[in-house]
Amino acid sequence: MINTVLVDDEPKSRLVLRNLLEFIRPDIVVRAEASDISDGVQTILAYQPQLVFLDIHLLNGDSFQILEQIPEPLFEVIFVTAYDEYSVKALRFCRIPCLFKPIDLSELECALTDLNFTGKPHIKYEMLLKLLRSGFTEIPFIDHSEVVMCKFNEVYFLRELEHGVDVFTDRGRFTSEGLVLDDFRNTFELNTFRSLGSEYLINSAMVSAENSKNGVLVFQNGDRIVVDKELLYQFVKTI
Repeated sequence: MINTVLVDDEPKSRLVLRNLLEFIRPDIVVRAEASDISDGVQTILAYQPQLVFLDIHLLNGDSFQILEQIPEPLFEVIFVTAYDEYSVKALRFCRIPCLFKPIDLSELECALTDLNFTGKPHIKYEMLLKLLRSGFTEIPFIDHSEVVMCKFNEVYFLRELEHGVDVFTDRGRFTSEGLVLDDFRNTFELNTFRSLGSEYLINSAMVSAENSKNGVLVFQNGDRIVVDKELLYQFVKTI
């Protein structure tokens, strides 16, 4: 059985979600419900659930405050919202599930299927909170189980891999597993970044345009990458 807590300030919404869970996943047992931030924190600490459903907007604030008040939460979270583009953008980048009201049954099933109860969820929640606090002015990365924040002017380029994105910065290389370049394009305002083919996203402010030629892109710090000559020619013309 998966012990679960529901946090939502609308009793009807909690009832609908409880009924849906009973219908599709009888192994998910709702042990308790809460309607505000304080009650949510106390309920979660008291019941120690494996899964928590959090409505983003509560009467006395937002449910991100609940995560801030629980040190290293070990439960999985599925957020629920009527609509909140700002928060949803951050949740998607951090690979945290979010459902829109009214809850679609198939989307609920998919969110439940993707949950991982054996990992370290507190890291992705820390990543989420730091991203929201930064106002999307910094990029969060996980490095050796720690969340590192990086300003855009520290990033030289991003390279898409088979299973993630490598980000090359002043402080070294970080890998964002499970992401693609479009996740960065859709989340941040990358005003100085330009695409170079389908594999690279380059910070044009870091490029030494006069030294970039013959298929070699040169950065101001001396680093370089080898790319297609025609792609490089077209790229340099845009900066």
